[in-house]
Amino acid sequence: MPTLVPARTPVATPTDAPASQFTRTPTPTPIEALPPTPISSEFALKGCITQNGVVSCTLRLTLTGGTAIVEIPKGTSALTSPGKPLDIIQILPIENPPSPPDNSYIIGLAYKFGPDEATFNPPITITILYDPNSLVNGVSEKSLYIANVDTETGEWVKLQGVVDPETHAITAQVTRFAVLAIIGEAAPKSLSTPGISWSLTGGIVTGFILLTLLAYAFAQGRGRGWYWNGADWIPPGRKSSRDWYWNGTDWVPPGK
Repeated sequence: MPTLVPARTPVATPTDAPASQFTRTPTPTPIEALPPTPISSEFALKGCITQNGVVSCTLRLTLTGGTAIVEIPKGTSALTSPGKPLDIIQILPIENPPSPPDNSYIIGLAYKFGPDEATFNPPITITILYDPNSLVNGVSEKSLYIANVDTETGEWVKLQGVVDPETHAITAQVTRFAVLAIIGEAAPKSLSTPGISWSLTGGIVTGFILLTLLAYAFAQGRGRGWYWNGADWIPPGRKSSRDWYWNGTDWVPPGK
């Protein structure tokens, strides 16, 4: 399976000058290596696509830095928006993508896959890697997904994908190129007030409602002369040996 990688410009390696017999060259202080920064990559498909726009070999295109991968199976129809054979593929990280949905965050970088609106049939596979240390604000790996930007609305649209927490990668299938990114949803914030728990507040509200209903029932019973014996409402004039009752004017103790 051929792998296309962007060509690199050769860099000349300088040759050290002979050291002086009287001068000792100081040993440089080691500098901690920084993680590679993704840069745009461009892949020519010459020799791997027919005049009808059918990919003639399986392709795996990796962005320099390895943070984004495009996989196109052999036999895929790959066309530009005017319907011509796709002859080049571009992957470009962008720094100012559209804002994510509410209570969500873009994890890492967003990528523009081009040419714009290039189409594929059947769908191709795109994989984007993420740094687990970048998950902040309550975002968990289970909430991650790949989304693309709708060209008409400018809003992010969630794609069906698979999260691999071991390789820290998310894979999704697409039928056209667009701006894509990993988006994570933050955990819902608990509704709480300093010093007061909502469970306690809920109990107070429930108790108030019950007391209101009892007061209303008592008022209704008193107006008609009925009284509550602890288990049921008793009509006027009916006595109980163990409970007080209402005689229409006042409460009468048991036995009277």
